[in-house]
Amino acid sequence: MIRVHFFELPGRTQRMYENLVPTGAPGPSNTNRDRASNQLVQFFLRKFFAKHPELMPKGPPGSTGFLLDGKVGSQTIEGIGRFQVHARNAGTPLITDSRVSVATDVVVPGTKATRWTIHALNSFYILRSGETDFDRLFENKEIQSEAPELALELLREEQLRRS
Repeated sequence: MIRVHFFELPGRTQRMYENLVPTGAPGPSNTNRDRASNQLVQFFLRKFFAKHPELMPKGPPGSTGFLLDGKVGSQTIEGIGRFQVHARNAGTPLITDSRVSVATDVVVPGTKATRWTIHALNSFYILRSGETDFDRLFENKEIQSEAPELALELLREEQLRRS
């Protein structure tokens, strides 16, 4: 399951996409049990590695890019870790644990400024792709064709907002 936060700004609605089930390295709570959450993380990672192909981890034999299948294997786990290290080196305070935990606030509890990985992934994507594409993920052809569970949840969130 995913959640989309909608923020009304002058002249437009800003979105923030969040996973509701942890994705990545196994941890204490139901990690990797939701395809849509996994696909959201994989989609953002795919875009990150398109910009930074030198950092992309190897996928399973026969794969040619970053997978968007909702199954969390070594490519996704290693990809999350590499994104976290890259973001930290660029000045974004993140915990580097190869997990995309569920965000419970703006910053990680018990810290003054540590951001959630899912928010950093959102920020990377919006800077790379622009607000229009970011705000219309529910229409993204790549998501529609390769990540049907995520596509349905994005559409559901948009319909809920409009009703």
